[in-house]
Amino acid sequence: MGIRLKSVFATTALAATAVTGMAGSAQASVNRWVYLSGEGVHSGDCISATSNGVFMEPCSRTPYQEWHEVGSNINGAPYPTVTMTNAAWGGGYCLTAISSHTLAMVYTGGLCNNSTQAFAMTGPTWQGNYQFFNFAYHACIDSGQGGLLYPSSTGCNSNNSYQLFYAS
Repeated sequence: MGIRLKSVFATTALAATAVTGMAGSAQASVNRWVYLSGEGVHSGDCISATSNGVFMEPCSRTPYQEWHEVGSNINGAPYPTVTMTNAAWGGGYCLTAISSHTLAMVYTGGLCNNSTQAFAMTGPTWQGNYQFFNFAYHACIDSGQGGLLYPSSTGCNSNNSYQLFYAS
């Protein structure tokens, strides 16, 4: 049901301050390549970004399923905020919330640098899970939604396994 983040390559270790949710240096410490894979209902599925959109499909460890998370200070939040690019799309394309229900790859020509492209990384829960919240649309990445976003004015629901991610 939930989604697991499986680290493939970490160019910089996730600092202890990022794990505990501190600002400042925690932002810069997040810099890693990951696959976003599901559990339960979505077991064996990964978040993929192709010309057909951003969606869940069977994991095949292709570049379409490989994500680069980089720390960001866009939201000025008291916890790490990340932006994400995709290995298959190359530089200049960013994972972007284009509505409160839909994620897409958007060409920026450079850095991912606005609030529709920044996701607060909250957690960890007692199980070590994280959640990703977009402030521009007040929505959580959620594998149970067709567009992979679920709107919520109060933040992500730590009891909703579709919104939980595990960093390993």
